[in-house]
Amino acid sequence: PAPRRSDGPRDSHLEPLLLAPVAGAMLSPELLADLPAREYLDMFHVQFYLRDALSQFLSSPVSTATPSRGATPNQPQKNPPEFFQHYFESVLRGDHVLHRSFRYIKATPLNRRAFVRLLRGALLGVDDLDGTAATAYDLHSFLVRLCQDFPLSLVEEAAEFAERADGKHFRLIGGVGAVDLQALSELGDAPPLLVFSSLQRLGGVFFVFS
Repeated sequence: PAPRRSDGPRDSHLEPLLLAPVAGAMLSPELLADLPAREYLDMFHVQFYLRDALSQFLSSPVSTATPSRGATPNQPQKNPPEFFQHYFESVLRGDHVLHRSFRYIKATPLNRRAFVRLLRGALLGVDDLDGTAATAYDLHSFLVRLCQDFPLSLVEEAAEFAERADGKHFRLIGGVGAVDLQALSELGDAPPLLVFSSLQRLGGVFFVFS
C-alpha cells in the first residue's frame, strides 16, 4: 500500500507501489492522492493486508518486548504497534510472501510481483542461467522452497513454451562442466531439458498473469 500525499519528502523505496495500473494507464502519485478513499483502499488491497496482519498477529507467539499498561512485569504481552509496523515494512520490502501459501502469494498483483523477485534472488546462485539446462521439476524444486504448495502444473504449462536446450552444450543444475545433450537423449524417456533462463522467465509470466 502506498502512503497518501503529504507535504514532507516521499520515501524513494515506495515509488514502485505508487505507480498503480488503472485501465491500462499508470497513475502518478499526484493522481493517487486525489482518489476517493474507498477506491484508493481497493486499488492497493489495503483491507486484504489488514485482515492478514490481524490474523498473523492473533496467531503469533506472545512477546515481552513492550508490556501493556497494567500488566505485571513477568506477564507476556504482544506489542500491536510494533507487530503491524514490521508486517507492513515486510510488505513494502516484498519479502512478506516468503514461505506463505500459494493462495496468499497469488492474492494480489503486489504479492505476485514480490514472489517473482524472490525467485530471481533465489536463482542468483546459479551460474549462467542462459547456459544451464533444466527441467520443469528443477524449477519447481526451487519454487517449493519459497512456497511449499506451489503447483507443478503451472511450471509444466510454462515449460511447454520454454526454449529447448538442444544444439549445443549446457551445464546441468548442480553439475560440473558442460554436458552433451545428444548423449543424454539416448538415456531413455525423460522430461525435456530447457534453457533455464527461458523457463524461469516464462514461469514468472505464467504465474503473474494466470
